[in-house]
Amino acid sequence: MHRRAVAHPTTTTTSTSACHPDGNKVFAGYNANHSGGGTNDAKQAASCSAATIESGEAVVVDHGNGFNKCANGFGAGSSSNKTPSAAYNRTRQHRRRRKGGLSWRALWNRILSCPQSSPSSGGLAPPQQQKRNLYGATTKYQQQQDDMTEFVMFMVQVILVCLIVMGLTVVMFLVWHRWDILFPKSLEGDVVYPWWNPYGLGYQPFQYQRRGSNGAIQFDLSPMPPSKIYTIPTSMEHIGDKSDRYARLRKDIDDKMTSYQAGDGQHSWEPPHLDYLHFEQHPMETHSTFSHDEGAAVGDVLRPQEPYDIYNCPDTPPAGYPFEWNLMQLLTDWPPDDAQPRSHIHQGLCVFDYQTEYAKAMAYREAEVPFVTRNDPKVMETVHRWNTPGYMHEMLGAVKHRAEYSLSNHFLYWNAPGAGLKKKKRNKDKDKNKASKQHGFGGGYGRKKVPENWTSPTEMIRMTYGEWLNKANATTENGNEDDDALGPNQPHWYFRLIGCGETGPHGECDAGSSEYLFDELTFFQPKDDDLYLTVPEKQRGIHCRFGMKGVIAENHFDGSRNSIAVLGGARRYILNHPNQCENLHLYPKGHPSARHSEIDWSRPDEIDLDEKYTDFARARGNEVVLQAGDVLYLPTQWFHYIISLTLNYQCNTRSGIANDYTDIIHECGF
Repeated sequence: MHRRAVAHPTTTTTSTSACHPDGNKVFAGYNANHSGGGTNDAKQAASCSAATIESGEAVVVDHGNGFNKCANGFGAGSSSNKTPSAAYNRTRQHRRRRKGGLSWRALWNRILSCPQSSPSSGGLAPPQQQKRNLYGATTKYQQQQDDMTEFVMFMVQVILVCLIVMGLTVVMFLVWHRWDILFPKSLEGDVVYPWWNPYGLGYQPFQYQRRGSNGAIQFDLSPMPPSKIYTIPTSMEHIGDKSDRYARLRKDIDDKMTSYQAGDGQHSWEPPHLDYLHFEQHPMETHSTFSHDEGAAVGDVLRPQEPYDIYNCPDTPPAGYPFEWNLMQLLTDWPPDDAQPRSHIHQGLCVFDYQTEYAKAMAYREAEVPFVTRNDPKVMETVHRWNTPGYMHEMLGAVKHRAEYSLSNHFLYWNAPGAGLKKKKRNKDKDKNKASKQHGFGGGYGRKKVPENWTSPTEMIRMTYGEWLNKANATTENGNEDDDALGPNQPHWYFRLIGCGETGPHGECDAGSSEYLFDELTFFQPKDDDLYLTVPEKQRGIHCRFGMKGVIAENHFDGSRNSIAVLGGARRYILNHPNQCENLHLYPKGHPSARHSEIDWSRPDEIDLDEKYTDFARARGNEVVLQAGDVLYLPTQWFHYIISLTLNYQCNTRSGIANDYTDIIHECGF
């Protein structure tokens, strides 16, 4: 079958206003010299094409079926008496007018107005898909293609503009390291995630750091705009909470405390009443820490210990400081599950008055040994604020913070298997894997070796301060503490606050961060020549933990220096020298609770000292009870076991790593 663009004597030319089913590809007269067509046919076809070229019509003759038709183009199906040359010129003028461009909406509507159809759907598909007729006029197919091209070019321009904007954004971040300018965090305590990640999926905090002229990492100390309501006198310009909400709160209580201190008689605030526990000290006896009869564990040395007065210590640490007692004896005298205070404790740490013995405290810190500081005016200011009724409720508000939930009073740290692990080469030194093999976990560092049927000992949740306080203040109907609700086998909650500080001035380190901690705890601000921060530029925020009565944090060591302040209530700390590592039976490196003792210290009479935990019988330690206003300096890798004796507020900050005890810890398998 051949379709020829000639007029047949027996057919009539028809016109229709609908789109041609094959995209109105006009090909009238494309094969005028084809066999089977005559001069009359060619003239008739030319006449039809000339009459309809302006409206986009053309003659199509089907010799097989004996019909011809004029395919409708852009306009209506009316005929035109204009000559082909005039129609051709009109078409060229039309194309020139279209070069000015159409709106994207007009382009899209034009494209959709005449959808193309395939020959299989009944359309007339001419050979070689010609785009112009015999007179060179633009057909509807070509017009449609031009429209699509123009639309595509428009979209390409839009995409290029978007890429340029995104590139400028990246450059701004790389140059200034200030992502918070583009995506700020709400100063009310809730994190505002970037628009491209509204739920914070996989969100990692940005470290606000820069390199100095010597190449060392330095923090960006760019000041933040303060609140116009009130500027806290002791605040730092580049960290802290600059919101109006917090400014109103601080102005109110600062005015009240200033009025009270001035004694003008118009004050409406008084220092809260604080209950302090009082203890006698178990006597110290001259002896060596480890005798030849007991043998020596990894890192053990003979350390002669001389008695000293913990409230009038020498200018430098005495021999064998701090004094230690047999750990089993210490636990038996006061079992950790019993929060009822005893009359005597085994305290070996020196206690220094901040205002009169500051030099002594600095000497002990330089020696990297633990000690306690009291009577720091800045610490006591925070104690008075935090224990003022209603202050904590108003400061923390309804923001949900991190918390842990346990079915008992025990809180064992854990890290989910596989979380944050880096691939490391297997260590071929078998001696360094002694602890791992001893506990049946095999050798090698950096690999998770989780026991079968292991489950997380606690649950990570979020709750408001008010929700936690309602659970922590378990009382009976007559207002007394409900011992049954606070017993060792009852559910307990451990509440946390995190202030990012220089690692994220707008709280990037944690959702719902508490940047006001750097305004509340001014003694933990990153300043030089400070007792509590050995290396201020290594500080990694302020972390607070609020414990309800009976909460126990299992024995463990940390990998950095630690300053710990108790701002309300009382906590009992049991400390062990790093050389006790082998005696404490730690979970090995690679375990979800690595660095922590696997022994339940709360029931000393049930510890298997004969077969399973034979080394624990000769472990040694000391204890101290920290109360509101006390600050404990704890060197790197010192072991500590914590018991909440009452509802309490405790905050700590870390500042760098000391290597005084690293060899001992390495020999222990870490």
